[in-house]
Amino acid sequence: MAETTLPTPPAPRPGGTGPAPADPVPPLAVRPRRADLAGASHTPLVAVLLALSAGLALYTGFSHPNIWSVTLQTVSFQDGFRRRFLVGTLLRPFAEASGYDYWTYATFSFLVLAVLVGVLITAALRVRDSSRRFLVAAWFLLPTGGFLFHEVGYFDQVLYLMLFAAMGLLAKGRWIWAAALMPWAALVHEITALTVLPLFCAAAVRRLPVHKALMAVAPTALLGGAVLLGKPMEEGAIERVKAALKGANFTPRPDVYSIFERTMAENYGFYKPVEIFFFLLPLAILAVTTFALLHVVGGDRTLKSAGEGPCPRWLFVGAVASAAASPLLIAFGGWDLYRWVFLLMANFCVALWIWLGDRYDRNGQQDLTTRQFRTVVVALLVSTHVPILYMDGKHPQPMTGPAMKGSYDWYTVWDGFDHPPKK
Repeated sequence: MAETTLPTPPAPRPGGTGPAPADPVPPLAVRPRRADLAGASHTPLVAVLLALSAGLALYTGFSHPNIWSVTLQTVSFQDGFRRRFLVGTLLRPFAEASGYDYWTYATFSFLVLAVLVGVLITAALRVRDSSRRFLVAAWFLLPTGGFLFHEVGYFDQVLYLMLFAAMGLLAKGRWIWAAALMPWAALVHEITALTVLPLFCAAAVRRLPVHKALMAVAPTALLGGAVLLGKPMEEGAIERVKAALKGANFTPRPDVYSIFERTMAENYGFYKPVEIFFFLLPLAILAVTTFALLHVVGGDRTLKSAGEGPCPRWLFVGAVASAAASPLLIAFGGWDLYRWVFLLMANFCVALWIWLGDRYDRNGQQDLTTRQFRTVVVALLVSTHVPILYMDGKHPQPMTGPAMKGSYDWYTVWDGFDHPPKK
């Protein structure tokens, strides 16, 4: 039973016989539920645990940026590309100054990864509830953590970093700045529409009235649509970038540039999108079912809006569930099967973070029941039954003695700074 603190009777009025005007009644003090007992205390211990979980993910999946991701970073607006050009455009001056050295692009990739990991750990330390701290630690310990370090250099990490920046602006009430930031993501990669944009929409619905949430999302949706409908590149763009890279110390992958030449119908000749869709479908169903169960086992509570007005319960739950499952549709846009698994899990966990952020009552107590906490734990454990295989023939590093010794030997003899990878 919850403990309550009753208000004390008002003291007598000084110099008189009647009671003094009563102070406002303090809010009831509610004992935190078991899922919340870790709360905001023991921050140094939590920091160590988060660092250890991130370190294990680093050990499991650490890799260098592969040549596919580096080649995609050479795509720029200056050469005539009209999709996926923002990163390459910003890196172009540094690449020219270094003679298009592989490590110029790799340094940028590692910097993005380091900032992204730092943002995740910092966000977990700043929240006042144990459930979201657990979520970040679980993210690193699950296969997704190792894959995050394995896919260093891919634009996915830039997109999520931009999303977290926009969510931070929303939290500070600067929704116009957030709405101005997110459209740039559509110029990084067109999968913005099925990954970070639905998450941004869910975060906006939580913090803003519906009409303002739509205004915040609309610029990114419109620009993303224009990018998809427009030409992917100008004539001669591929020849110009290849000429610029003649002096580079790595061999660009020509199949990266061929993406800009093929139509979707031609892409379907390389893979079967329906098969990938059905491979991903159980994970998407798991995500949607999880939010449905969280809604049911939580009882008939009214969501407390963090913004200017109450958020309709059905709209918020529908937004986070849709955002969690939206990467399922990427199956019809490409063949990176296990990368799509990773993106589905990433969206699921970020959607959970957004949902958990609305579990507070007006007194600042976390409004997460033990049954809801168990539901989240079970959903994360079930998700581990969906395999995530690494790219380029690599595999997760097991935590065994021989594997650790082999990893140490590999790090001590690797001459990658002189010889960039061939894949």
